Formats: sequence, structure tokens, C-alpha cells
Amino acid sequence: MQSNTGHAKQQDWKSTYEAAILEADERTIALRISEAQHAIMDRIEDLNHSGDPAECQELSDALTVLRDLARICGINPAPPKAA
Repeated sequence: MQSNTGHAKQQDWKSTYEAAILEADERTIALRISEAQHAIMDRIEDLNHSGDPAECQELSDALTVLRDLARICGINPAPPKAA
């Protein structure tokens, strides 16, 4: 069973990710992508390889989509770093 804190953090990265992929303003999309990447990396760090395999795959897929979106938009954001 997932704790309330874990659920909240899962929702945080998802909402940040959704904001990035739905962003239509080319002036802010790079920032949205970067924020989403960082939120995802924070969640990966929180899971520390002991999380739900389905969520881990979802996180990996989301990072791939963000990388592709950045490439399509001609953006080269700095890759997220684990803290």
C-alpha cells in the first residue's frame, strides 16, 4: 500500500510532467520540460530502486517523452542530475 506522502509525490511529478507536455507557449516550454525532468528524477531518487516496477517504468517512459519533446522543439535543456 502506498503512503499518502508517496502518493502525493507521484501526483507531483505527474502534474509537472503533464504541464510540460501540454505547454503551448514556446517561451516557457523549456522551463516546463526542465521542471518535469527534475520532478521525475526526485521521484526516482525517492523510490531508491525499491518502488513499484510499473511506476519505475512510467518514470523512465516520461523521461524519454520529455527528451523527445525537447528535441522536436529544438530545445537542449541540461539533463537532470540526481541529488
